[in-house]
Amino acid sequence: MNRTELTLHRLGFRSTYKGFRYLCHAIDLALEDDTYLTRLTKGLYPAVARRCGASSPAVERSLRTLIDVFWVRGNLVFFQEIVCYPLRDKPYTGEFIAILVCYLKALS
Repeated sequence: MNRTELTLHRLGFRSTYKGFRYLCHAIDLALEDDTYLTRLTKGLYPAVARRCGASSPAVERSLRTLIDVFWVRGNLVFFQEIVCYPLRDKPYTGEFIAILVCYLKALS
């Protein structure tokens, strides 16, 4: 299990969701090339879809669902520690991925 997966498990994500694997791949790709964070629909989602054998809309939908479930059941205390500023609203998918990428880069 790599650092990305460990962080996601600590946040309360369950690996039984398809979106879990997609999120791991999305974070790993963005860690390698941060330009993915500025081109989600044209770059990141298609790259994850190719890697996982899915469609780009399916990846996007699964990620949104995963973040929705996290926002209700996840470890929001740890997430607030990662973010370092109060979040009133659920972050968008791109913002969520960017937050985790920034956190994991800081750990390196």
